[in-house]
Amino acid sequence: MKNKKKYSNADAADVLHKVSNFYVNTKVPHDYGTGEVYTSVEVHTLKEI
Repeated sequence: MKNKKKYSNADAADVLHKVSNFYVNTKVPHDYGTGEVYTSVEVHTLKEI
């Protein structure tokens, strides 16, 4: 890693906040047009089965 990026504490906290929000939102069930509610993990699992 030649060009290691440096973040201020505030920027690092912002990145962590965005990642944690993204992760939490993957756990929220959605209706993907089937009339049934699934989480994104369930949808991807069902796709692979």
